[in-house]
Amino acid sequence: MALKPMYGVVNNSPLTKLSEWITATATTIVVEDMSRLPSAPNVATIGVEENAELFLYNGIEGNALTGCIRGFSGTLAQVWPADEPVYRAYSSYDHTAFLDNIVDINERATAMDADKLDVDGDGSNVTAEFVQAGTRTNIASGLTLATLFGRVMRWFADLRDGAFAAFGTGANEVARGDHTHEYNTLTGKPTIPSAAADVGAAPTSHASADTAHGAASEALYGHAMASSATPLVAGTASTGTDNGKYAREGHVHPAQTSVSGNAGTATKLETARSIAGHAFDGTENVEIDAADVGAEPSRLQFSSITILATVWADDSTYDGYSVRAAIPLAGVTATMVPSVIFAPSEAGSGNFAPVASSYAGGIYVYAKGAPEEGIVIPTILVWR
Repeated sequence: MALKPMYGVVNNSPLTKLSEWITATATTIVVEDMSRLPSAPNVATIGVEENAELFLYNGIEGNALTGCIRGFSGTLAQVWPADEPVYRAYSSYDHTAFLDNIVDINERATAMDADKLDVDGDGSNVTAEFVQAGTRTNIASGLTLATLFGRVMRWFADLRDGAFAAFGTGANEVARGDHTHEYNTLTGKPTIPSAAADVGAAPTSHASADTAHGAASEALYGHAMASSATPLVAGTASTGTDNGKYAREGHVHPAQTSVSGNAGTATKLETARSIAGHAFDGTENVEIDAADVGAEPSRLQFSSITILATVWADDSTYDGYSVRAAIPLAGVTATMVPSVIFAPSEAGSGNFAPVASSYAGGIYVYAKGAPEEGIVIPTILVWR
């Protein structure tokens, strides 16, 4: 089996704290001092004693632990308030992973020791599975048996029958010292090229002043000669009509000395153009904001939201908070993340939950009990 991940620790388990409230499902956790925790990935603890929660974090961005897996190693994912201690403690997961990996490595080593071949052992029954190499490549020291035999097999396959001699059957006869074999009697021989071009020979050099035959054209390959015409003055681009000729290496085109209209002195466009709804004539920069290109803001903000005392209803979403109020907010979807900023009197009362949730068309806020009078929430931020 695969070894279990083992994570580094920090001497003396120094403490840092949560910078803000977190829900039981939050996957990004912000702390006050990241230097007190080891690098990612790693395991950290929130809280103390039997209610503490372990979580696994996979990344670090500034003071934020990202990609968090909550309720790690059988602990319970919970809602935690700001200032709750966070630290790297030696846990039961660390101890179990340490012991299991030692046992696993010991079992692997024992199995490998039983199957190994000693340097001076008997290798007569060692086998190797291999396939013929795709191309001829020389063997080299340090290659595996499968690679070595595959390369050797490729060489034997390419040698063919002509590379091997037979003893023959004339036991009392010998061949003369200057005897030869005829190539045509060999089998599996390659074809010898007969034309000069087949062996890379250069063609016979030639020159011709003939213009009636062999001139190049758009449809035919042929001879080309240097042009003696003067380069044309600037004009409309064209492929030209002088087939079979090419421009000389040192040819020169006349310099462009004038332009038509006012292109050489113009400082603005005669007719302004529109860029994202803004007129642009070239005389000044155009400033474009998100609304000009149909971009949506990253958050919605609502101010001075009134919650009447009559809208609170029984609810069991969070332990200890028995009622909730639905607040309609235009543009909010169920996937957005709300942040409710209560007035100091409500925030310090301890009656309202530090978390909220979204639904299509608004958000829910939670309380231990319904207020006797309506309240006004100064600011609600809803993040996409």
